[in-house]
Amino acid sequence: MKQKAPSEWIVAVGMHEGIIEGKRCVEVHHLLEKNRVKAYRKPKSNTALLSGPLFLRRVSGMTTYEKAV
Repeated sequence: MKQKAPSEWIVAVGMHEGIIEGKRCVEVHHLLEKNRVKAYRKPKSNTALLSGPLFLRRVSGMTTYEKAV
């Protein structure tokens, strides 16, 4: 659906009782705008960090896990 130009919008301020206070609504919109960069981004790769078999290795009493290459 094509969005209308702002000049074609119908603006009705204060014509109904709001569910959320206007001040609170503005605060939320500012937070959403601020956090937009943290939104989900499609991964560039489909290989997970720990995908594939892992091998257990004990060295000097320490246990390490190595990814099979």
